Amino acid sequence: MLDDVMAALLNNKKKTLNYFIVEQLEQELEKKLKKTLGTPTAKPHVSRITQIGKSPAPVKRKLDDLNALVASPAVDGDFEKRKDVGKIVSSLKGKLFQSSGKAAKISIGLVTEPVPQFYASDKPAYVINAKSERMTKMANIFKEQYPEITEWHNAAIISPESVFVYGEVVNDIWEGQPFGEGNPATLLVDDENGSLVKLDLTNIKDFCLFSGMIIAMQGVNENGETFVASKLFQLQSPALPKIQPENLVDSGNLHIMVACGPFTSNVNCSYSHLQMFLDLVKEQKPNIVILMGPFVDRRNKSLTEKDKNTVAITYETQHEAVLLMIARALEGTSTHVILQPNAQRDACLVPEFPCSPLQVPGEISRILGEVAFVISRNFYYYFFNFQRLHLISDPAIISVNGIQIGMVGPDILAHLSKSTWLVQDESDSQPSMDRITRLAASLLSQRLLYPLCPPHIPASLCNISSNTSFSVSPHLIILPSMLIACLKPIPSASLAINPSSLCRYGIV
Repeated sequence: MLDDVMAALLNNKKKTLNYFIVEQLEQELEKKLKKTLGTPTAKPHVSRITQIGKSPAPVKRKLDDLNALVASPAVDGDFEKRKDVGKIVSSLKGKLFQSSGKAAKISIGLVTEPVPQFYASDKPAYVINAKSERMTKMANIFKEQYPEITEWHNAAIISPESVFVYGEVVNDIWEGQPFGEGNPATLLVDDENGSLVKLDLTNIKDFCLFSGMIIAMQGVNENGETFVASKLFQLQSPALPKIQPENLVDSGNLHIMVACGPFTSNVNCSYSHLQMFLDLVKEQKPNIVILMGPFVDRRNKSLTEKDKNTVAITYETQHEAVLLMIARALEGTSTHVILQPNAQRDACLVPEFPCSPLQVPGEISRILGEVAFVISRNFYYYFFNFQRLHLISDPAIISVNGIQIGMVGPDILAHLSKSTWLVQDESDSQPSMDRITRLAASLLSQRLLYPLCPPHIPASLCNISSNTSFSVSPHLIILPSMLIACLKPIPSASLAINPSSLCRYGIV
């Protein structure tokens, strides 16, 4: 305000300032100063959830007090009225399976590199290099599987004679528009200019394409604008890793239970579903339990909608309460616990895919970190301690006694289903794979746990290339989705599992 008055005086070419004007300025400044000093500072943002306690939660809580947060008085009516409890909706038994009463010795390792905690936006140069390296790598795999491919040509250059080309499928119309006859696919060529050429696939009777997929074709480009494909090469899934004989002989049966979030319904914060699952774990005593997020779902309406019966707590406080609930339920057991976040929906995480492992309080790590066994031998007592808590990235591939298990948090099956152009040969009355199996198989053939590009979630394209790629197929691949729960054996490859979500009563 003072600057405005001085400017007005100078514009009017006044060289002196009246004391009355100065007095008025001082009064105005005093009023503004008092108003500023009397204004309370902004309160930190807190999340609101359905009433789960009688008093507001302090910023810091004792772990004993956190139990009250998940022991919500709110009851999920649909959950209480559920039918067919314990009903097996799908099962699969291997031909070589033999039941054994021996306890399996557990060895858990990480196959993929862990995602770092620090993140930043991708530099365009790094993204270009990552795409080029991936296309070159996939081109070499095509050559290995198809010896008739002798030399690669640029699909964007006029070639009246039949040539072999490769590149990345691009949806070049607009985001959200699915592929189809009105929206033909475009091929991103692996050259210095990043050339684009339209694809004519009318001669191909059976194919499955999505944006980001690396493909190889044979055909011609007569006008320099459209590549007419006469053959589309189907990339085979990589071979399964070999299991060492010592992991098969006298190792006992391996019992793994899997549950995926959200662990609450969409209208309240009752963790009855999770408590039911933990009770089942204590009853069946599996070797390993895998819990995949979100542990606090950012899409839960009760977290965002205000209500007179709500209590203000942070997402972090609720998250710690859920982890404490898991730790206390499995305290004293020998079950290994594997926790994986969901980069897309966990409220306590920055929505960046891939994401680093969860950070858990030291007390929870201590509860699940050690189990002591007392063995009597020559009247001496030996204590064997081992780590039972395993925190992994999203996504990740782990090895359990040599069996590799891939896990992806975001709903990649639904994302691919919305973005895939699938054409099946009408003359084939019994296709070898249904739609879901074909989508799951595309992850294996593309050698990525999230091959869709651009992704449907905020993601680092560089980290996707480096942290989600694999050279051998996992034996199991867990793809939680809101689609119906299913088990899908992929021919000559992995077993794809969609456990659905625990809020829809899905358990594997």
